[in-house]
Amino acid sequence: AKNVAMEKVLHEELVETKLRRLGLDPRDPKKETVAENDVGASKNPNDSSSLVVDRIEECVLEDGRTVEIPVTKIKLESGSSLYDGDQAEAKEEEDDEDNNEDVEEDEPSYLQEYIPSLKIRCIASHCLQQGILEVADVFSHMVGKEELANLLRALEESRVMSSKASDDEDLAHAFQEALLSEWGGGVEEVESSLASVGGILHKGGAEMFFLTQQAGADKAIIYILSQLYCVHGEDAKSYGWDTQTYAEPLLFERMLDVLQKFLISEKDNAEYINPNVWRMASDSGGKIALYCTCFADVCSSILETILNFNQDQFNQHKDAIYPILCSLIRVQSEEIRGLVQQIFVTKIAAVLGIRGCAEAVEG
Repeated sequence: AKNVAMEKVLHEELVETKLRRLGLDPRDPKKETVAENDVGASKNPNDSSSLVVDRIEECVLEDGRTVEIPVTKIKLESGSSLYDGDQAEAKEEEDDEDNNEDVEEDEPSYLQEYIPSLKIRCIASHCLQQGILEVADVFSHMVGKEELANLLRALEESRVMSSKASDDEDLAHAFQEALLSEWGGGVEEVESSLASVGGILHKGGAEMFFLTQQAGADKAIIYILSQLYCVHGEDAKSYGWDTQTYAEPLLFERMLDVLQKFLISEKDNAEYINPNVWRMASDSGGKIALYCTCFADVCSSILETILNFNQDQFNQHKDAIYPILCSLIRVQSEEIRGLVQQIFVTKIAAVLGIRGCAEAVEG
């Protein structure tokens, strides 16, 4: 939870710093902020697309004295700036000096201050989530309801944080800026290297990091809840509390959410992805940064969980499960289609009263 909290802080600070450097208010990216020493702002009557800002510029002379100079700045819609009268030349010289001495140093330091730390925190969260899967079977029997609830709450925080980060275009742009500064090549060369099969970009790597973390959190949540929900008989009594009643609503909320988002992403993007990507769903997240590829392995885990339901549990939720299973028939992943087939020949066949279906299919 502490690692995720640090990720959230780094994410927010990085975006705020980026927006301030662009002259935008972090609370309202579409609104240009006016400096505290601005004395007035108005629209240029001759150009409705420009913003005129009258302000006081402080200049330090060679002898150390500070003088105030009134400056009229015209901010064009295109992003360019014009300065009134004789101040234009002075401002141009000042900007040239800043560009030569400060900008080249500030930009890399601004990116390096946040992005490496953010990547490390993201990787740490992912590794911790993967480790939970290894010990969940034993761990769930050794702790009580409160401890499991705290663990699930921490995983949910990781899921929510990484979901917001993967959707943040400002964060994605900052990651791409970092790659541009690190590689030192032109925009065309970098974008060509970032382009995946079908021409889909990774948005500078942000989605690849945070979608993978989100998928890991979802998989860990679903796995733990499935252990609590699919327990029966003497194993259920060993917990000492009603695990099925606790896990049922949480489990189905996560399962249905992931499957529905997977179907939407697969429908929108699958035609652009090389079919070879789907042959190893568990590894695809590191190759193509899309929801459907990063979550293919999570969907497989969900379908395996459904196979572990007893028939009463499946019958109770068949109205919600069946439409999604029908939609999954058409996806490109052979692994997912194979699991859907197993559900049809076991669970669905039992609902329809068909016996021997599994043996007939195998034969």
